[in-house]
Amino acid sequence: MKTLQLVSPLPPSVNNYLNYKVSSNGRRKFVQAYPSEETKIYKSFFTDYVKDQMNEQEWEQPEKGKLVFVKIKFFLDRKRKDPNNFL
Repeated sequence: MKTLQLVSPLPPSVNNYLNYKVSSNGRRKFVQAYPSEETKIYKSFFTDYVKDQMNEQEWEQPEKGKLVFVKIKFFLDRKRKDPNNFL
């Protein structure tokens, strides 16, 4: 089994992942969630990083419908953080 190893900075936490705004449709108001700027930057970085690492490590994308095992390790800084917020 071939593995793809990636090292990445921590993604935005759940608290910073989305921003919210109040929108209206006529007289009805509703809350709309949208990705924060930090989230957009991280997603763009990580997508390019994974593609580069797939080429560099000669890792082929699995066939559609195949099982892929993902193992994640978090190395947090000294601040109290919940790793579940990063999944």
